[in-house]
Amino acid sequence: MTFSPDYTNISMPDSRTWNVTYEYSTDTTFTGVVRHVSLWYDSGAPFMSHDVLVTTGDFASQEAVDTTVFAHKFFYHWDGVPPSGSINLLHIVPLNAEIFEQLTQISKWNHVTISGREILKIDLFDNDGSYLGFMTDMGCNTILVKSVTINAEGTPIP
Repeated sequence: MTFSPDYTNISMPDSRTWNVTYEYSTDTTFTGVVRHVSLWYDSGAPFMSHDVLVTTGDFASQEAVDTTVFAHKFFYHWDGVPPSGSINLLHIVPLNAEIFEQLTQISKWNHVTISGREILKIDLFDNDGSYLGFMTDMGCNTILVKSVTINAEGTPIP
C-alpha cells in the first residue's frame, strides 16, 4: 500500500485507490478505558486494522453499563439512571507500522489516549479508475491514528 504525503490518497499495487476526506483539519484525542479491542481485516479497506471502544464515566464501568461490539457497531445497556460519560468506537487506520504495533499492545480495561485525524468519508475506485462507492461511519469514529499511549493497565476506572 502507498499513502500520499497528506494521507488523502491510498493506492494498492493492483491499481485500486481510495480517496480520504477528513472531518476536521486538526487532530482529535480520545482518552478513556478500553471496553473492546479487536484486530480486523476487510479486503475493501485493507488499510484499516482495529476497532477500539474507548469509554469514560459510567460507560467505563462494567457494573454501570453493559457494552458489546459486533460487526463494527457498538451496543450498550444500563438499568436505572441514564449513564454519563462518553463511548466511542474507533475504526482505526494506523499511520505507520510503529503505530500498528502500539495498537496491538492495547488490551481490554487499559486506560489509553489515542489521537489522530477523524475521517469523514473514504471513496473507493477500481483498477480502471471507476468509482465503486464509499465508506463512512455511522455513529462511530473512523480515524487515522498518529499517536497511541497506554496510560495504565488493568481496570483504571476514573
